Amino acid sequence: MTPSADPASRPPIPGAGLETIFLLRHGLRADFEDASWVRTAKRPADPPLSEAGRRQAAEAGRFLARESLRAVFCSPFWRCVETADALAVSSGAPLR
Repeated sequence: MTPSADPASRPPIPGAGLETIFLLRHGLRADFEDASWVRTAKRPADPPLSEAGRRQAAEAGRFLARESLRAVFCSPFWRCVETADALAVSSGAPLR
């Protein structure tokens, strides 16, 4: 193999093939703000965002709207979907 054919021997091209990945945790959970929430919950193992958590998600969405997001991914937990939806709406990126 000649040196020019060996990818490791080539100088890097700035910005070529690089992606930025933003990792966020979901906003504040309803059960962390109100311990009694679980007694009346339909899905006690999957709490939604609290009001404060929804504000946090909206703020994160406004912040990341400045970025060129290509997609928003999340786990299936409801609080994660709520957070990701706020990001997707603010950025216009699809929620997957």
